[in-house]
Order: sequence, then structure tokens, then C-alpha cells
Amino acid sequence: MAPFVVSFLLFFLFPSILSILLSLFRYKGYGKAVFVGMENYIRLLTYGHFWETVGTTFFYYVAHLVPVFVFPFLIALLFTSRRTRFRGFFEAALFIPNIVAVVASALLFKILLATNNGAVNALLGTKIPFLDDPSIMKLGVVALLLWRGFGWFLVVFLAGLTTLREELKEAAMIDGASFLQTTLFVTIPVLKPIFLFALVMDLITSLKVFVEPSLLLAATAGSTVPPPAETIMSILYNNMNAGNYGMASAAGWILFLILSGASILLFRLFDPAGDRR
Repeated sequence: MAPFVVSFLLFFLFPSILSILLSLFRYKGYGKAVFVGMENYIRLLTYGHFWETVGTTFFYYVAHLVPVFVFPFLIALLFTSRRTRFRGFFEAALFIPNIVAVVASALLFKILLATNNGAVNALLGTKIPFLDDPSIMKLGVVALLLWRGFGWFLVVFLAGLTTLREELKEAAMIDGASFLQTTLFVTIPVLKPIFLFALVMDLITSLKVFVEPSLLLAATAGSTVPPPAETIMSILYNNMNAGNYGMASAAGWILFLILSGASILLFRLFDPAGDRR
């Protein structure tokens, strides 16, 4: 117990308190810290581009959510059927993108989606600026998030399906339920806690997304992401680079509040315990 308490105090509680205090100051990492109260928060919340980054961040989350949620679930159902062959091979193959380094994944998608010599444009015989056109560049990031997240969702759903008792499905089929009816009225309700876990974890990961657009859309190493594709984390990172540590801390806490509110909303929507009341 003691090691946990020490770790909790040193690596979570103390840094959190320091970050909250820092968000109330104007501080560049050296010299005198000037107390500004809620000014950092007010400046962020009244900064138009900040809300654009919030919209972009939620776009990345929502746009990839449906396919990365539905298709892995359908494949997990297929894999749990007794007629599936080479299940182990396909599970490993689909999970590999999740363990590939994000740098390698972004480089792969740069090669695939490049305008002049990209593999996709070469196959189509076109020169579509997937990574250069502000109106469609975000779709490349969505594709990368989808590719990397597919295997993780698949493994989570497979784990959830193993907890489903065969007696429930067999009872439904004896009563004349089809496979679709069994899935809709037996499998999905039982897996609601698993769905909630997957959605909340993906929400946390997606709203903190930064590396993928930075690596995929930055023109050169070290350059910034084009403004239409920037996320909330870009605001935090840019302020840290500029030495505005108070502003960066405020951005971090605003992101925390957004994450908390969205997570609470998901819990309210699913509320697995509420189904038993």
C-alpha cells in the first residue's frame, strides 16, 4: 500500500495541484510568476481558434467512431462462430496496426496518400491532395486513427463475447429467435458494459490526439500542423513551446473538463446498472 500512496502523491496529486496553481499565473519557466487569476482561462475560451480546435478534435472522434466500433464487433461475432477457420491468424493480423509505432504508421500513410507519388493516387491515376487540401486533409487523420484502432476494438469485443454464456443464446434460439434477433436482444444488452468501456477509452484517446495529425500533415519535420487540422492538444503544445506554461496548464484543465463531461454523458447514456433497477 505504501508504494502506491507514494507514487500517487508524487506522480499524480502533487503535479495536479501544481498544474492548477500554475494555470492561475503567467509564467515562462524562469523569473517571477505573475498571478493573473482566471485570465488564462478567459483568453482561451474567448479565442476563436481554440473552439475550432475543439471542433476538429471531436470531428476526429466522431468520424472514426462508427466504423471502428461496428466493423470490429461484426468481425468479433464472426470469429466466435464455430465455422471460422484460421481465427488466430486473422486476429493477429488485424491487431498488428495497434502495436506498430505511430511514427511508422504515419509514415506509411504519408506514402499512401501523397499527392504526387502516393500509392493511392498512382492506383487511381489521379493527383488528389489528400494531405494538402484543407477541406479533406482531416480525412487522412481519420483513416489513420481507424486503421490503428480497429484491432484494439476487435480484441475488446472478443474478450467481451467470451463472457457471454452459451445457455443464453441457446435458450433464445430454442424460443425461435434468429441470429439477428439473438444478437440484438441477447448479445448486445449483455455487452453494454464492454461497449461503455470501449467508448470511454476511445474518447480519452481521441480527445488527446496530437501525434497522428502532427506527423501526417506537417509539411516538414518540426513544422506545425495546418490550422484547419489542429487539435486541442496543439494549443497546449504550442503554448509550452512558447514558454506560456500558465496558458498551457489552463488548456490542459479545460481539456480535462471536456473529457469528464463527455465521459459522464456516455455513462448516463449506457448506465448498465440502471438497467437492473
